[in-house]
Amino acid sequence: MANTRDFPAVGDEDEAQRLRFLTETPPPEVLMVSDLHLGIGRDRATGRFVRAENFLADEQFAALLGFYLEAAQRGALLVLNGDSFDFLRITGVPRRRDELEAWSEALAGLGVDLSPEQLAASISTTERQFGLRTNDFKSVWKLHRVVEGHEGFFAALAGWVAAGGVLLFVKGNHDLEIHWPLVRRAIRAELVRRGVAAHSAGRGIRFCDTWVRIANIYIEHGHRFEPATAVDGPATLPQEPEQLNLPLASFVNRYLINPIERIEPFIDNTKPVEDLLRTMVRQHPLRAFGILWRSWRLLLRAAQSRQWRQGLACALFFGSLAVPLFTVLVIALVLALPVVGARIFALLGNASWVFGAAGLVFPYLAGFLRDAFPPRLPAVGEDDFAFGIYGALKERAAEPVTGTRYGVVGHTHVQDAQSLPPIGGAPALYLNTGTWVPLWQADRPDLAGRTLHPFVRFTMGASGAYGHEYREWDWSAGRPALSTILEPGAAGARRRRDRR
Repeated sequence: MANTRDFPAVGDEDEAQRLRFLTETPPPEVLMVSDLHLGIGRDRATGRFVRAENFLADEQFAALLGFYLEAAQRGALLVLNGDSFDFLRITGVPRRRDELEAWSEALAGLGVDLSPEQLAASISTTERQFGLRTNDFKSVWKLHRVVEGHEGFFAALAGWVAAGGVLLFVKGNHDLEIHWPLVRRAIRAELVRRGVAAHSAGRGIRFCDTWVRIANIYIEHGHRFEPATAVDGPATLPQEPEQLNLPLASFVNRYLINPIERIEPFIDNTKPVEDLLRTMVRQHPLRAFGILWRSWRLLLRAAQSRQWRQGLACALFFGSLAVPLFTVLVIALVLALPVVGARIFALLGNASWVFGAAGLVFPYLAGFLRDAFPPRLPAVGEDDFAFGIYGALKERAAEPVTGTRYGVVGHTHVQDAQSLPPIGGAPALYLNTGTWVPLWQADRPDLAGRTLHPFVRFTMGASGAYGHEYREWDWSAGRPALSTILEPGAAGARRRRDRR
């Protein structure tokens, strides 16, 4: 990492002022992407990607920014709308002396004095199994791992800012570590190391913790509209201010998803994730049982400190995974060791058959209940995210806006565009910028395993209002192409008719 003592630190007030300046002087053009989920990336020596990497498109991203480089020269804004980096996916820890020395040196360049010995002593046993915690200096190490594996991505960002473009990072639930001033300083330092002038890194790179409105565009990542990923309370833990306040889903990723992805690397790309988790239990029962056994205590501890609804939902879901798995293991044990079966029958009598049947039927019963009682659609929009964005737009209805009121999120990984009821006589539109990682959507078999590169381009008109184009980067053609977005499937359409 670069030594950043040649430009001053940027405080919270400076960050807020720069964000405010962006809203007061809207750029002529805005490009927006989300949910890139950069992880450890490509090994420099072998060229291989690590098994759990999701972002495989450094070259495509660089080509996209290169295509719009003239817009950057005119001061265009590039918005990375959350989950740009996947800190939750970084599970390794520095172990060798040279790794610790490199970490210590990088921190020294950022003004933090920690020796290799101090850094080694700060790593707990649990961290060695599941990855570092969320301290600012540990988050810098994770960021450094991302940078090492995605040189093309950071070179493209540097080229954008060096050309005169503005870069805005919006915080998501997988990169909550952007909260730390030290991490923001490290990001700026990486772009300085790639040729961005120090004053441009301070002025041209900005950060947003929650939401921002630029003219008629309202922007946020969208994780607060999902209870399991919403941060409940302040950004840091009151009792441990050096640690981030993580939502329950982050612990599920840390203790459950990450170990499973070493077996099924794209499990978090399947929507809904629950379907592949159940497949994992059926295909790898012993491994799944081992993962559940190692992680359930940590997950229970995390759930207990969150809202009771989230904890109950987590317990019910993992119970639905564990019950049939436990039943199968008991049956196997009975068949292998008849004496165990005799004791079970002696203890439970005829009820043992009932328990055995219930355990095997439980997944089908759960599926029947899901089909019989589907979730009801909200009063506005086709999902909770459109409904949440509509509420955010209505809260700001008194703010003077020209043209269509846009509400833009990411988070769901599903490209979408929904017309919402007018607000103050102006049309309202919900946009979801999708993701750049491979997809396995249950209702889109045509996308199975495909990687799309969607983005939204906003261009300011003569009236001072933005209009939008929803596009995907076509790598083979070397230019943007019209994006294909389908409406929800038959079940969703039926619920909409019932509601009306």
